[in-house]
Amino acid sequence: INRWISWYLRAIQHQRYSGSGGDAKIDIDVKVVDEYRPPEYMSPIDRLITNIKETKGNLDLSPDEVLGANVSISNNVYNLYNVMLRCKSAKDWLRGTTFFPPVKDLSLIEKAQDHHIFPVAKKNEVIAAGQDVYRYDALPNRAIVDAETNKRFGKKLPIEYLPEVANSFPKALEEQYIPLEPKNYQITKFNEFLRNRAHNIANGINEFINSFDEDLDISAFQFDFKNLPIESENMF
Repeated sequence: INRWISWYLRAIQHQRYSGSGGDAKIDIDVKVVDEYRPPEYMSPIDRLITNIKETKGNLDLSPDEVLGANVSISNNVYNLYNVMLRCKSAKDWLRGTTFFPPVKDLSLIEKAQDHHIFPVAKKNEVIAAGQDVYRYDALPNRAIVDAETNKRFGKKLPIEYLPEVANSFPKALEEQYIPLEPKNYQITKFNEFLRNRAHNIANGINEFINSFDEDLDISAFQFDFKNLPIESENMF
């Protein structure tokens, strides 16, 4: 089943069945499952993955795709980031406890929010520092946190709060590909921060998908696209 999950995630990544020609691709892939009699060296799932590769060229997610990813449930990269983070069981930045997905209290899932690492309230300061803010709202400047954390840190620059989180709960930052060194949080490092984090997120998602090529225990993994984080209505 792991290989099927790997194909499923790659299909999401490459929007295999979206847009023009999506219905035709469904017909092609259904036919593979129903009728394909592969040679010994290729199984039906290998054929499905090859179908994606033949239309896209490269299966791997690129840093540029992450850099351009909008924070929206309709965005394929954002959806993959959510799935990956759920499987890792994201930890809260204030208490270090798992909140996404919640271990016991399912009501906590409604408190997961998208958080601007460099806040909207400080956007003009980032501009004044000579930084390009075209991708200010994109995934590399966003993290999934609980509502209390978003409220506590929402209007602060990362240099004002991330060193504290890095000291108390470093793994909570590492699992969201946020560097631990304070030098990365400077306002003059905004564009470098985005590029580096986009690179790390892309590598992380590729490693996550490729891990299903291995014989792993996936019984605890949750793939739920119906309970994605809530994009905060405030201007953090």
